[in-house]
Amino acid sequence: MRNLFELGANVNTKIYGGFDEGKILHVLQPYADYSLIPASRDLDARSLPGNSDQHAYAFDRYDNYREWRDLFGFDNALPVSKWHGVRLGARNLLQTGAPPRRRTLLDTDIYAAAIFDADATSSGLGLIGTRTRFIPHKNLMFRLNTDFDPQDGVLRYFDLNADWAWQRHSLSGGWLRRDDPVFAQTLRSENATGILYGRYNQSVARAWGWGVESRYNTGERHVDEVAATLTYRVDCLTFQIRASCRPSYTSSSGIHHDTNNKIAFLVRLNPTPGQSPAEME
Repeated sequence: MRNLFELGANVNTKIYGGFDEGKILHVLQPYADYSLIPASRDLDARSLPGNSDQHAYAFDRYDNYREWRDLFGFDNALPVSKWHGVRLGARNLLQTGAPPRRRTLLDTDIYAAAIFDADATSSGLGLIGTRTRFIPHKNLMFRLNTDFDPQDGVLRYFDLNADWAWQRHSLSGGWLRRDDPVFAQTLRSENATGILYGRYNQSVARAWGWGVESRYNTGERHVDEVAATLTYRVDCLTFQIRASCRPSYTSSSGIHHDTNNKIAFLVRLNPTPGQSPAEME
């Protein structure tokens, strides 16, 4: 068992404005938050040996849906090894329509983070980033997530993806690239390289569904994973059987990786009833 503790505080306020006779609502939310994560030695990526069995196996990522590993159930990475800093930002929300049919059109969060005494990254102004969702239609959503390191002049994180849903079908995909000092210690083959990913799901009858998904490493030029899922849903829970295959490949450094097949059984809590995929956080 491993533990990761976090201490933090947040202060924010909301300013509202209406346009077009109230048909468009604008919410501005400036905020400031402070957080401290004093990671223990066994969670610190810099202290871990190269053996992946020693890594802390996380079922969720610290950056939640923003990380592509959240979208696929087998490959999990270390939680953030250490963080001590403050983030200043502003969230803008544009909504259209009248209650109770009001829906979000644009949700953007722009911030700057200052890091204190973090060994894994340089102190000072550490990141300038954005988390943006654009929803032109209730069944279509685009996301753009970026983090830029101004001190090193490096784009640490870039993820552009889209989600589409129609009746019983849903399709999602995107491209991600990251250059992270923590990932450089633990996931060298994926750091500073591109990942192209996609997924298709179809609901069958009321409770059953199936899907396929895949990832392709554009930097190493190999298929990262191909998977299939069978899903059964009840009111509050989703049960899923997953089978995946990572084909064998030889990395650019000359290391050969054998074929890796996996089967898993997952249980998830369902989102709020009535939400379309484009409206889910």
